[in-house]
Amino acid sequence: MNKPASHPKTNELVGRKPTSVTFVWDYIQFQFDGPCLTAITLPVFRTATSVLLPGSAGWRDGLCSAIGVEVASSRIADDELRIEFVNSAGITVSLADEDYTGPEAINYEALDGSTMVV
Repeated sequence: MNKPASHPKTNELVGRKPTSVTFVWDYIQFQFDGPCLTAITLPVFRTATSVLLPGSAGWRDGLCSAIGVEVASSRIADDELRIEFVNSAGITVSLADEDYTGPEAINYEALDGSTMVV
């Protein structure tokens, strides 16, 4: 799998706030008032004190709690997309080959309309 070590498009999330989290049958969309991240590989939600795996108690609530919280950093590295929020919470989507549930893990629609598929 050819994965970018970093992608400048995801940097445009810094300073933005998720405006919605949409749970679809087998994927999740995060809308950022322009950019949209579709996570086909379900993300892990982290706080300073816990890690919530997909399907675990509080996982959906955790993802929804990111709505309205500013993104502090966003990067692709070490076989993952990691989005960190200013409140120390974060979302991680694995890009490791063994975690793919289909042909792609994420689909990112940038502000300029371009799409990054990993």
